[in-house]
Amino acid sequence: MNIDEFMQAYKEAWERRDPAMFCALFVADGEYHNTPFAVQRGHAQLAEYWRRVQLQEDVRVAYQVLASTPEGGIAHWHVTYQVASEELFRIWAKSTGTNLVARKPGDPLPRMVLDGVLQAELEGSCIGRLLESTSPTIRLSPRRRATAISFASIRRPMPMPCQASAITRANSQVYSSVSRA
Repeated sequence: MNIDEFMQAYKEAWERRDPAMFCALFVADGEYHNTPFAVQRGHAQLAEYWRRVQLQEDVRVAYQVLASTPEGGIAHWHVTYQVASEELFRIWAKSTGTNLVARKPGDPLPRMVLDGVLQAELEGSCIGRLLESTSPTIRLSPRRRATAISFASIRRPMPMPCQASAITRANSQVYSSVSRA
């Protein structure tokens, strides 16, 4: 497997909303870091986490491979889906640390827009470790004044110039380590 084959299979697993397909992409003890603060290890934890995609409808995934090596690669991905349950809406509100998007009974559930970057590390023909960084946005119904709210802008303040430099250096190191491999 290479990064492009992985991304095609990842896209298919997400669009089909299939935890088994997602787990099959990983080695038995594979790691999925969906944020810098959380990790799922092994097929049981991966399947449990991935079951939340079954609360999504009309999933559309697009991607672009940014770097590829025999050991893995980096890709940018973009996903949109219709939130299909109050449970999923609460999961996202909780994960952002805000309940900013207050909905009234009868309001339609929002459409999510996720933009992310991932680094995949291969072990043989499967993924050994997958690191992701995501920026979610909620699209509200046309009846609401606001049309979109980015959790990334709400959750944390803009970095100071020295922090921005450190972030840029860290991202450069990830990209250069993959391109050198």
